[in-house]
Amino acid sequence: MSHQWKYDYHHKHNDGVVLVFDGGLGVYLVPDHPDYYFYNNRYYRFVDSVWHVSPGIKGPWVVVKKKNLPPRFLKIKVPKGKIPLVKTK
Repeated sequence: MSHQWKYDYHHKHNDGVVLVFDGGLGVYLVPDHPDYYFYNNRYYRFVDSVWHVSPGIKGPWVVVKKKNLPPRFLKIKVPKGKIPLVKTK
């Protein structure tokens, strides 16, 4: 999956992780960790057909049901059984 950048805003989070804002999704991407996202002080990832959420990049990761995801994550088109691919430029 490829995203068009509406904003090219880079931010370094308190834990040292570089974040890049994707204006199309309204969330930050994590360039050093493909298929990780950051929104509202939480990290999200999609692995083995399941969304996970964590307060930190290293975990602990907890499964989050699709109905409990922030609505903007529903914009991410993920083929069943696949991990989303995001290009960061």
